[in-house]
Amino acid sequence: PVTFLRNVTWVLVNLCRHKEPPISLLAVRDILPALHYLIAYTDITILVDCTWALAYLLDCGNNMIQ
Repeated sequence: PVTFLRNVTWVLVNLCRHKEPPISLLAVRDILPALHYLIAYTDITILVDCTWALAYLLDCGNNMIQ
């Protein structure tokens, strides 16, 4: 299961990474609960990818912060 969760987290990071076009708010609403679930794991790869995904989401600028 850890390998699968690593792959899921990797996909989420890549979805959050791209700025053009910016990720939609609906997608962010779907991604955040998944990141919340995944960040509870102790696997370092999952934690690093969750942190990057959150950093990419926060880097979208003030227009996306609500």
